[in-house]
Amino acid sequence: MKEFKRFLQFHRTIISVLCIVALVVAFSYTLYLADKAISDREGEIEENKSQIVNETVDTEKYIEKLYESAEDLIIKKIPGIVCWGDSLTAGMGAQKVNYPMELEALISQNITETFNLSSKIKEDYKYLVNKFDHTLSVPVVNMGAVGDTTNATLGRAGVVPFVLAEDITIPVGRSNVEIKLQSENGSEVAPMRYTDLGMESVTISGIKGKIEISQASQTSVHYKYYFTRDVEGNSQDVPAGTIVKTSGSEAYNDHIPIIFIGATGGWETSYELVMENRGMVSGHNKYIIIGLPTGTASSRKNLEDAMVKEFGDNYINLREYLCTDGLTDAGLTPTAEDLACMAEGTVPI
Repeated sequence: MKEFKRFLQFHRTIISVLCIVALVVAFSYTLYLADKAISDREGEIEENKSQIVNETVDTEKYIEKLYESAEDLIIKKIPGIVCWGDSLTAGMGAQKVNYPMELEALISQNITETFNLSSKIKEDYKYLVNKFDHTLSVPVVNMGAVGDTTNATLGRAGVVPFVLAEDITIPVGRSNVEIKLQSENGSEVAPMRYTDLGMESVTISGIKGKIEISQASQTSVHYKYYFTRDVEGNSQDVPAGTIVKTSGSEAYNDHIPIIFIGATGGWETSYELVMENRGMVSGHNKYIIIGLPTGTASSRKNLEDAMVKEFGDNYINLREYLCTDGLTDAGLTPTAEDLACMAEGTVPI
């Protein structure tokens, strides 16, 4: 009996050990399978990660190529627009609302949005399109200067350049020298009363420098101009009639010009104003000439007919437009007084 009990106990021990061994083996195998599954999953993740990285890189390259292609097309068609004129271009008042600003916004909405990259990228990759990195735009440069006559605008643009009205001696070092300006055609000019646009830098007799104006106010009858060279050098005598080459004469030669001049004078005959406009767009096959908004249909007939003959569809008769469709397009209802003005071809105020 004792031997039988010992036999059972022995077998129970053996069975327990075998069960434990089996459990250990089973558990080890389970761990092995789990480890293998984890390892396989990690491999899949790494493979997918590599695939995602590659797809992301490819997509980023595609986006950049698409952006550069669209940018090249826009630059080729419209590298930029430069608006030359007086206060009607510059804008007046604290808000400084002006047509170049509105034009740039309209171009963005109606032209460059056509090339919006987000519409051409798969949804999963739109997060890669940073609007600040991939902004397509057409720069519209406002070169309007308050108070500019046509001669002043033509001078800033270098079409009929400014010249020295008197002999000067550019001093040694970087001391300034007073200068007097006039148009090459002999007309009096007074640029820079409100802005130095187009005259940020100038070159006189090969010496590059800057012109500054000294004035008690922008409307004072007393003002003086001073030239200071950029780099020290020896003194140099410069005779009257020497051209003052402006930065504006070169900076925007590849831009499409919009010309809106004449409201503040500088011309006497229709022919003279037409030729001044012609000079401003010389060498350009793409341009716009904006006509004067003042006067009546009868008083402006000769000028407007001459503009149409010279510039054709490149000419916008602003007075006529404002007397016909302007108020309606602006969402305004004309008053009886407005209608009376429009009937004689005068822009309603």
